[in-house]
Amino acid sequence: DLKEVRDFLERFAGAHPDVYEKYRSAWKEVREVRNDLSHCGYRERFADPDEVIEKLNTHFANLREIHDAIKNMQS
Repeated sequence: DLKEVRDFLERFAGAHPDVYEKYRSAWKEVREVRNDLSHCGYRERFADPDEVIEKLNTHFANLREIHDAIKNMQS
């Protein structure tokens, strides 16, 4: 239920604004990289595919770290 998810996020954001902001900005970066890949020619925008993979790995590592922090706070 989306309302439950939205309510949880609002409560969480109120209780842990710093963690919530890190989570939001990390997801925003992941979306930007994904949009870069889909909207412009992949080869034109990124000369080196390893650069893209490295960016995504960094962003997902950040998200994993934040997700684990949230789980630890809940337990």
